[in-house]
Amino acid sequence: MYKKEIEITCKNGLHTRPASRIVKTAKEFESKITVICDGQKASAKSLFKFQLLSLENGKMMTIEAEGSDEEQAVKTLARLIKELE
Repeated sequence: MYKKEIEITCKNGLHTRPASRIVKTAKEFESKITVICDGQKASAKSLFKFQLLSLENGKMMTIEAEGSDEEQAVKTLARLIKELE
């Protein structure tokens, strides 16, 4: 398992448009990818579940992946989230 904690820096948080980009990118990987925020977990490959986390500006989130491409998946998603600033 590979994981990384990052701060959400998007002014409006991870609302529908940026969330859909994250989900689309997550689906490119074979690994199981989970996002954790405020003790709640959701699959990074499900837009509906991902949005239930209320990923607001300033919150800390953890991206964790388990599988053959876990490290690349986490690093790619973390970079994407930082670019959404």
